[in-house]
Amino acid sequence: MGTPKKIFFSYSNQAEDLELYKKINKHFAAYAGIGLLGIIDRAELFKLTADKAAIIEILRSSDITIPLLSIDYINDEECLQQLENASGNNKLIIPVLLRDFDWEAFNGITRYRNQILPNDLTPVENHISQAGNDDTVFKEIAQQVKAVIFPEIGKLQVQKPAHTFYYIIAATVLVIGILAAWFIYDMKADYRISIAAFLMSAVIAMIALKNVLFPNKVKLKSQGYGK
Repeated sequence: MGTPKKIFFSYSNQAEDLELYKKINKHFAAYAGIGLLGIIDRAELFKLTADKAAIIEILRSSDITIPLLSIDYINDEECLQQLENASGNNKLIIPVLLRDFDWEAFNGITRYRNQILPNDLTPVENHISQAGNDDTVFKEIAQQVKAVIFPEIGKLQVQKPAHTFYYIIAATVLVIGILAAWFIYDMKADYRISIAAFLMSAVIAMIALKNVLFPNKVKLKSQGYGK
């Protein structure tokens, strides 16, 4: 995949937003764990530096900004500045509507209407209360962001080998083994050697069938985003 894409999560420092961010972070952290992306957030910035100029440079190095929208986000000057900086640096911006507020009253938000998640424009907190399952809505958001960032990635699928080919090989080996066993017994009248020859052919046949009985190859199926 090359260099992981860097995602900057912009969110307010209010308890409600922080709690929701911790939950959504778990799903993105899983992608970070397999090298798909890197995560930059308030905690990461705090660990790296307290210098505002350095922070701006770090944010410029990110590829995607995900503002976690709420009324507290709109009332946070730092959050609004981060969003403006991302826009000014032509970053990919994918807002997530965390909590309900009149976001359509703010031009700085409405211009991203087509990118806002969840797609139905229902706040995340409402999805949680309706579905009763926090992970479902966060998983779907993470998957949608991944699809935008990496449109070439589809689902990992078990690669199915050519079953017929392996069946033919196994059957051929068994037939040869039976004929060899019969020939040896007919020529030497030694059933032990005949059985050994048959068992050897059976083992070879099972090895050939291993790819059918225990498939373990994985392939990456490419699919374009939005198709």
